[in-house]
Amino acid sequence: MRDRLLNIYRINTIKMNFYNKKLERSRFAGGLLFNYDQAGDSRLSTTNLGLSGSYTQQLAEKHFATLGVQLTGNQRAFRLENLRFDDQFNGEAFDPGLPTQENFANTSRFFGDVSAGLNWHYRTSRRTNIDIGGAAHHLNTPQKSFMDDEEAELPVRYALYGMATLNLTDKFDLFINAAGQWQKPHQETMFGLGGNIYLNNRPSREIFVALGGYLRLNDIEADAIIPYFGLQYHAWHFGLSYDMNLSEFDSATNGRGGPEISINYIITKVKPLKAKICPIYL
Repeated sequence: MRDRLLNIYRINTIKMNFYNKKLERSRFAGGLLFNYDQAGDSRLSTTNLGLSGSYTQQLAEKHFATLGVQLTGNQRAFRLENLRFDDQFNGEAFDPGLPTQENFANTSRFFGDVSAGLNWHYRTSRRTNIDIGGAAHHLNTPQKSFMDDEEAELPVRYALYGMATLNLTDKFDLFINAAGQWQKPHQETMFGLGGNIYLNNRPSREIFVALGGYLRLNDIEADAIIPYFGLQYHAWHFGLSYDMNLSEFDSATNGRGGPEISINYIITKVKPLKAKICPIYL
């Protein structure tokens, strides 16, 4: 079967905090997640619609711990009309009129997914903060195969990350990110570096441009470099990145990966925790 890599597009997330006057040092939050991507001549698509919830407890004046859970419904599907198979070649050329012995009883599959994570947050000012955390995805190891008689569990995927934003000047913040994830024998590591250039730094009304780049490693080998552009406008954040392959897989992609688009909106009309910290960043 011949399959070409196509672009990937994603839109996510909407989230908000819920205030309870009886819980001055803690906070519940919830969110909605939507992801969609499509790739290849088969138009292999993955659609994720998720509901998340979290509980944040203030440990000290500048320290916070958050426990989160996410439930997701996932739909995988593909299309046959643009696929070509070996038994459709007549010895000289491809003949779409020839039958194929490939059997596809199902071209879509739906499954539920459960994930959970823990985060530690440290903040010294509104624009200087550190986050360290980890998560486990696919805790229910769902079946994802298109074949009813085939066992294809989605293994648990473990992830660790660290993020820091450092306020260096009135108009500039430096951000540093690192993340790693492991799923059975496979592993991926990513490092990121960039800066936020502020056009307006008024609290809850920020406007800034984010410029940066990421390096992705797969099994210790360089896999891709990813330039990133972001725009924060008040409670909205728009992001655009593009993968450029460095690995041997670039023979299939001609060095191209795919663009990723993200949209985030943070609902800011919530009361702060007892500490004097801006609530929209919790």
